[in-house]
Amino acid sequence: KAADDLVERDMAAGEEDTRTVAELLISQVEFADVIVLNKVDLVSEQEADRVETLLRKLNPEAEVVRSVKGQVDLGRVVGTNRFDFDRAAEAAGWLQEINTDEGSRHHHHHHPGGGRG
Repeated sequence: KAADDLVERDMAAGEEDTRTVAELLISQVEFADVIVLNKVDLVSEQEADRVETLLRKLNPEAEVVRSVKGQVDLGRVVGTNRFDFDRAAEAAGWLQEINTDEGSRHHHHHHPGGGRG
């Protein structure tokens, strides 16, 4: 099984950062004002639609831009003046989904077996 925690992957912002990779990705989507859905040429139209639908559930206000080989009109992603911090800070759709599905949210803390040196 691949490491789910950022600490286990040596990607954490610090030892207190107990987020999982999924939590990091979801927060990135929720705070985004523009989401680039790249490599859409490698999946079917239906699969790209499924991913876009999921992204829109997590962040209905974001613009989703599909691209191939990272080719994106810069005007669609830079200087858009779309970001609204107050709106983004209130976005907790994924947490509501988890709480509804599981009844409560569980945090798993993993402690590395040894120090680095």
